[in-house]
Amino acid sequence: VTLVLEPRSNLKSLDSQLSLSAVSQSDSASSTQSLTHGGVPELLVGLSYNATTGRMSVELIKGSHFRNLAINKPPDTYGRLTLLNSVGQEISRCKTSVRRGQPNPVYKETFVFQVALF
Repeated sequence: VTLVLEPRSNLKSLDSQLSLSAVSQSDSASSTQSLTHGGVPELLVGLSYNATTGRMSVELIKGSHFRNLAINKPPDTYGRLTLLNSVGQEISRCKTSVRRGQPNPVYKETFVFQVALF
């Protein structure tokens, strides 16, 4: 499942040249099944940007309602972040450690990207 994060408001005329894409690894059949049970998979992410240093911090905090219905046990989960430029080319990628057997994993992992100063 790919989640593209876009700003909800115009932040002072900062024309972003970058797009952040967060990828949560899950089985598509499991995700579809989660919808019918009302437990939509979610991923809590924190973002911050330091304009002085040009560093963007992304914290993968936690996930919830991850399911693996193919087998009758809680899924092994991880989060993967991919930083893309304005034309969709990959700039950088990183991944959390795997949380074994956790449908509601807590990651609390922060990744720092050096991006162009605006």
